[in-house]
Amino acid sequence: MLNDLIEKKEVLKKLKRSSLRFMEAPQKMRIS
Repeated sequence: MLNDLIEKKEVLKKLKRSSLRFMEAPQKMRIS
């Protein structure tokens, strides 16, 4: 149970990091 919570936290951290990177990506990438 506790392990599951820790795993979820790590996944959330990774998701946040990748989404931040996506937001910071230049708008050119979104267009093409």
